[in-house]
Amino acid sequence: MITTSPRLIALAAATATVAVGVLGQAQVSAQNFSWHDEEGQYRDLLFGDRPVARYMYEALDTSSDEARERTYKPFHHIYDWAGEDFITKGAGGRFTHHRGIYHGFNQITYTREDGSTGRADTWHARGDAYQEHIDFVSQEAGATSASQTTTIGWHGENGEKFATEERTLAFSYNDDGDLVVDFKATLSTDLPKVVLDGDAQHAGVQFRAHNDVDGNSGQSYYIRPDGIGNPGQERNPDNNPDKERNPGTFDLDYHVLSYALGDDRYSVAYFVHEDNPRPSWHSERAYGRFGSYFITEFTKDEPLTVQFRFVIRKGEFTQDEAAALAAQY
Repeated sequence: MITTSPRLIALAAATATVAVGVLGQAQVSAQNFSWHDEEGQYRDLLFGDRPVARYMYEALDTSSDEARERTYKPFHHIYDWAGEDFITKGAGGRFTHHRGIYHGFNQITYTREDGSTGRADTWHARGDAYQEHIDFVSQEAGATSASQTTTIGWHGENGEKFATEERTLAFSYNDDGDLVVDFKATLSTDLPKVVLDGDAQHAGVQFRAHNDVDGNSGQSYYIRPDGIGNPGQERNPDNNPDKERNPGTFDLDYHVLSYALGDDRYSVAYFVHEDNPRPSWHSERAYGRFGSYFITEFTKDEPLTVQFRFVIRKGEFTQDEAAALAAQY
């Protein structure tokens, strides 16, 4: 069970209380989480008056290549502990398709009613493929947690929508002051079948650290169940998803990235829910992109639901701490 740090509650409770407004522009008790919307662009989550996360949902803009690149997938940013800048990456920089906490696959095939097949790469949003925010389904914010559920269209050849994702992110703080982000996605389709495939570097639910980490990747390191990697070291499966050929890269109980950003260090612990499709292959980059993917399918009658957890800390995790968090999940 995730609980809010008493220290954080006490600090926030000392601030003033303001009036309650409408959904998306709510001004709630300052010891609470609250959501604030910049209509048509992004929605910020605050704890008291400090920004915590941002959902980027601007509609696809095809007026220029630059505009399309900026808007071809919704994602979530995470703020630093001062609420002044992001610790995650947005559009641009090294590998522009990497965006904060995000979801996609680069080798999708789908079967239409007439038996023909289509292909899509919603990771890079190549060709006509893209993801687009459709609507806000629900939103909650209180003293100990906040959540947001949105629907996102997945589009493939000629821009046709082949799947709909209902994506929920829930936010809370644990007793150590870590930010806990629970990610849940349900993919459904009106077509006979959708197959999700890819490779470990370009598929699944992943996290990308701020682009500045790229210039300081020699100070990044990973913690895995079999030990702590050396700074700058990466471990990755090859593109053949065979467990025997990829020891130490699949079905990890936990996976932790620790990286330097400015004068601070942040660490992100990543956990895969036991009910997700297995096996799940994990990948790493020292510049701060990591996560996992799987190969699976869903149909009109059987949607796919996947769940992940991110525990984000200003500072470092030990192996024992990561293992304990995995046991909680």
